[in-house]
Amino acid sequence: MSRTQWAFSLDEDDMVLVEAPPGIDENLRLAVETLILGFGTGSDDPRSYLREWRRCRAEAGGAAYKLGTSSAGVTRLGPELVEIVDLYGQFEDCTIDATLFEAILEDLAAYLDESGPEQA
Repeated sequence: MSRTQWAFSLDEDDMVLVEAPPGIDENLRLAVETLILGFGTGSDDPRSYLREWRRCRAEAGGAAYKLGTSSAGVTRLGPELVEIVDLYGQFEDCTIDATLFEAILEDLAAYLDESGPEQA
């Protein structure tokens, strides 16, 4: 069950699609979807990313840091704000609450545990 109300699905090519809750800007939804393209359909990649993200947070001690994927960049701007940065002209750079960002990735990993192609 999603804690964030963001939903995920796999299309016919096993690409993860993202559905944002009502009121979320389409650009932010596209930014999240583009970011997670780099994870594929296994739950290990978003979990590994989150472990590294949290390790960087602990080491940075409040300072900004960056950790992207092959499809988008991510910068922690402060304790409560994350910026998702476009790498290939697919969306406009945008910000998201840091706690929500991590929760979305946790929800994605849980979804992939249940629905990934290796589970079929």
